[in-house]
Amino acid sequence: MPVDGNHFFERLVDGRLYRDVAQAVWNPRKQQPVSRQMRLGPADPPPVADLAKTGTVGHKRVGDTGARSWVAAQLGCRAVRWGATD
Repeated sequence: MPVDGNHFFERLVDGRLYRDVAQAVWNPRKQQPVSRQMRLGPADPPPVADLAKTGTVGHKRVGDTGARSWVAAQLGCRAVRWGATD
């Protein structure tokens, strides 16, 4: 499912399912596209949250990249790979 030029997918590694994201960017120096990908973390089912127990602490505008980084940090995701695609 492409979102903002990113492609999210799941990959099986050593018997465990991981969620990855990939992006193609143009390299003007080589005049060709370059593909990058990052492993977001295990693709286990998300934990069930009781939304009745949640509340708003504050609001802060951080932009697309900042928002994605913040959400990934809150979910405990970490990048384990960044580089050329297979």
